[in-house]
Formats: sequence, structure tokens, C-alpha cells
Amino acid sequence: MWQIGKKDFKKRFSSLRGSVRLALVLIALLLINYIGNTLYYRFDLTEDKRYTLSEVSESTFAQIDGTVYIRTFLGGELPFEFLRLRNGLTELLEEYAVRSGHRVEFLHEDPNEVARNEEELTAYRRELIAQGIEALTVHERTASGTQSERIVFPGLCASYAGRTVYVNLMRRDVTLSNDDNITIALQRLEYTLTSTLVQLLQRQKSTLAFTTSHGELAPQQTADWERDLLRRFNVRHIDSLHQVGMLDSCRIVVVANPQEPFSELEKLVLDQYVMEGGRLLLFINPVATSIDSLQQQGRTFAVPRDLNLDDMLFRYGVRVSTHLLQDGQCAPIPVNMASAGEGARFTPLPWVYYPLLTPQPYTLLSRNVPFVYSRFPVALELTKANDSILKVPFLTSSKYARLVSTPKIVELGEIREDPSQRPMPLADVPVGVLLEGKFSSVFSHRPLRAIAPGQTLNFKAKSEPTRIVLFGDGRLAANEVSYKNGRERVLPLGFDKYTQQTFGNKELLENITLYLGGYEELLLLRGREYTSQLLDVRRLVRDRTLLLVLNISLPLLLLLLMGGMWWFIRWRRYHK
Repeated sequence: MWQIGKKDFKKRFSSLRGSVRLALVLIALLLINYIGNTLYYRFDLTEDKRYTLSEVSESTFAQIDGTVYIRTFLGGELPFEFLRLRNGLTELLEEYAVRSGHRVEFLHEDPNEVARNEEELTAYRRELIAQGIEALTVHERTASGTQSERIVFPGLCASYAGRTVYVNLMRRDVTLSNDDNITIALQRLEYTLTSTLVQLLQRQKSTLAFTTSHGELAPQQTADWERDLLRRFNVRHIDSLHQVGMLDSCRIVVVANPQEPFSELEKLVLDQYVMEGGRLLLFINPVATSIDSLQQQGRTFAVPRDLNLDDMLFRYGVRVSTHLLQDGQCAPIPVNMASAGEGARFTPLPWVYYPLLTPQPYTLLSRNVPFVYSRFPVALELTKANDSILKVPFLTSSKYARLVSTPKIVELGEIREDPSQRPMPLADVPVGVLLEGKFSSVFSHRPLRAIAPGQTLNFKAKSEPTRIVLFGDGRLAANEVSYKNGRERVLPLGFDKYTQQTFGNKELLENITLYLGGYEELLLLRGREYTSQLLDVRRLVRDRTLLLVLNISLPLLLLLLMGGMWWFIRWRRYHK
């Protein structure tokens, strides 16, 4: 009886021990699941920390008092390459949601499913385009071998506290494939999202003013740039510089391609604005040229003009020359190559007066910016005056350039000359310069009462620490305007209608306004670089067979090793 009871006890104890083990396993699984849902951490093992959010993003989350709702337009079926963009965006948005304490929520919306019929779909697409979301037409091959066309809107809409912002995720560069453009977009995703959050959280905008009293660019010529500026600034147009101190409430003052000289009073207004710590963005070209005359008559007169700014700019540390820049790295324009009596036969040929300027990589202002489209620029010369000023030439010519003195008749017939046969001895000629520091007033020891009669002045001879950006091209900030069926259409800034390519003008100006506007942290995030981890092609070719064998055999060997260890452990346990 005792032996039977003992066996029964062992069976019951073994059964109880199995139940306890099962209960412990279930508890452990529930505990792991709970910890996994409540605690979140991602280990970034990349060398450049590309999956680690920056401090500016983390600090932005702390300012959110409510919920930010983000709606992307990348839902539904997408071409294969755009799935990569959606997946990268989803991963980053999930990170934002967790890091912000779930104060950021998002969803992917399919633009094709929102509308109930073709009419509503067309209206919906027009609304997205009107909000600045670029429509990309993607051609793809179906399973049957036919070509299909699909419209993709790589953008998003973010809403917070009654404010809504529409954002493009991609900058379309027609010289790059969709894959390359998407790679660039993925690298800039954190900047794009964090910049959007900063914009939504900004309760009061600073003021950016355009001067308009000297024949500067008309509002329709800066419309595309102003549309972006309105996201961060209140934009004003000032038609008179008559009172010293009238600009002090402005964060940035823009002087874009003036055609007429400044009076001494107007210069004094600008000078004392700088002395008070104001920031200037100048697009100055002292050589008058006419693009319309060049297109219609095949020639234009390049004539120097006096804008009466030379002494002020010289005191600040830079001189604007009256020499036109020619560059072997330039944009093409169409030229009629047909002989007399033949029909028109237009051929795109490089025009050395339209340089593609090079943004230098050593400064955040121009890092990662594509070539900048320019027309009839002049060279800038850094002076030794006021050597305490930091002078950074961030936009230059290529290594094959030369300067042409003016006055000069510029004829379209010059385009038939082979640029490679022309001497181009100059390299990296400055066209864009950053000046930073404490500037000296050009009006020291000048009769101020005669210059500004009736005004009470608190004259300052030395400025607060401030910044000035100067370009030797007045048209660099100007967009083209096209007319079709009596309707005016503003083309993107930097868009060349002949090559159908959009250059880096807008990106460069966005960097500059971030820097002048006090958004250095965002600029640092925008200039963040990721190291491409490339394969060693030579080693790949040399050791191809060995690498194939290792890739196939190592996983199998590991499985056999683990299976052998498990078999050995069980054999030891049950053969004692």
C-alpha cells in the first residue's frame, strides 16, 4: 500500500510541477508583453546615429500641449519605390509618437479612396496642389506588360491647435531617378517633421520685409519664395525708407535687385537698422542687362549702374564688382541653328552668362544644396576693411570661370563659340557671401542733421553682433511667371523651363532665412549628413566564391551546432 501511495504521490507532484512550470511560462510571457508595450527603446548601432532623434526634436516634443495630428497622402497602393518612402516615414512617425508621449498621431490616407467619383477626385487633387503638395506622375509596367500611369502625392498635412500646415516630403530633381530623390527625402525626414512641428508651435511670427522703392523684384516675381516664407514670418512690403528706426521691428530686411540708386537718407535707415542688430539679405547687381532684349533681339547691353551702396558695403567688408561672371559650368538655352530659309530648328547650347553656381560644403548655409541657377551675376570681392568681420564665401563659380569687364554688348551669337576653347583661368569666384560680426557705421563723422532733417537720432557707430548675406545676382530670388489661356502661373523658384529642371535656389534661400531668422538648430538638423556604407567592390569580385560559401554554410553549421547541443543535453539528462 505504501509503494502504491508513493507512486501516486510522485505522479501528482510531477503533474503539479508541470502545471507550475506552465503557469510560470504564461506569467513570464504576460510580463514580457506588458513590458514591451509600456517600455520602448531602440538601439542605434549605426556609426552616424541616423536612427537617433536629435536634441532639437526631443525639445520640440516637450513644447506640445495637446495632440498633433498628421495625415500623409501615401496610403493605398503605391509604386514600389514609394513604398520605401512610406515605410521610412512610418518608422519615424512611430518614433515621434513614442518619444512625444503619444502626443503625435498619424494615419496614411489614400487620395484615390477619399473621393466617391472622378469629379470629386479631380477637385481633391487640385486642392492638394493649391496647398503646395507636388503631384508626381509615375509610369510603371503592369503584370501584362502594358504601361500604366499613377499620380502620387508625397506629402503630408499636420494640424495642431487650429493651425494646419501642408508639407512636401520630396524635392523633385529631374536629373535624378525617383529612387535617388526618395533617398534624399528619407535623409531629410527628421528635419521636415521637426520643422513642421516648430512651425505649428510658433505662436508669434517675426517680420520679414521687402523694400520696393527702387525698382526691386515685383511681388509676383518672389511669389514662390514668399509662399514658403509665410510659414515662419509675417511678410511686409515697404515702399519708402524715410524714417530712421522704422525697420527696427523687422527680423530680416530683403533688398532684391534694386534698379535705382539709394539716397543718403535711405542708406542711413538701412545702416542704423544694422547697427541695432538687424539682419540684411541683399541681392545686388550693379550691371544692368535685359533678358527680354536678349531673347527678342539677340543682344543686350551690359551697362554699369550706380546704386550708391558701394561705400556702405565696402565698410561692411565686401565690394560688388561690375565684372560679369562667365562660367564653363552653365545652363543651356535654346538657339535657332537653322540656316536662312529653313524652318526653325532650336538646339540647347551652354550659355556661359547663366552659371550653375556651386554651393560650398564647408558651411551649413550651403551644405547639401544642389547647383544654383543664376543669370548675369557679378563677382564679389572680400576687402580687408573691418577685418574683425567673419567673411564666408558660400556660393561660388566652378573651377573654370572668367570675368568680363563692362560696359559690353552681349550677343547671343557668342553661344556658337566652343566654351572649352575659351580661357577660363579663375576658380571659385565668390557670388554669395556671409558677413557676421560687429559692423562699423559708414555714417560716422557725417552731418546727420543734413541727411535726416527734422529727425531725432540715437546714432550708433558700432553694431550689435549681427549678420548680412549678400549675393552678386539680383535675379537669384526671382521665379518665372508663365501665361496660358489668359491665366498667370507662378513657376517654382529655380525652375529652368528649357531643361525642365529645378535647381537649388529655394533650398539655399530657406537655409539663409533659417540662419538669419534665428533657427540655427533647425539648420543644423537640415545639414545633417549620413555616411553611405558602400561595399568594397574589388574585394567582392575577388572573394565572391568564398563569400557565397560562407553565406550558405554558416547558417546551416549554426543550426547543426545548436541541434547537437540540444541533443547532447537531453542525452545526458535521460541516461544518468
